[in-house]
Amino acid sequence: MLAPLDSISLSCMEMRQLEAFTIVATELHFGRAAQRLHMGQPTLSELVQRLEREVGTPLLTRTTRRVALTGAVA
Repeated sequence: MLAPLDSISLSCMEMRQLEAFTIVATELHFGRAAQRLHMGQPTLSELVQRLEREVGTPLLTRTTRRVALTGAVA
């Protein structure tokens, strides 16, 4: 059962992290996602890393050439 909307409290930073992750997951490319979000790649990467630390598991696998969703997300 879902909690009532008034009991859900997301900080502005958490919303930014979720938005950043969603765009990276859609694009599967940090450069394109950063452009869509109008921010630099290092900032975007840090937002996603913070989210991963908060949920306690990697959400993306990264190589120099590729980004993919992990089993925790897929």
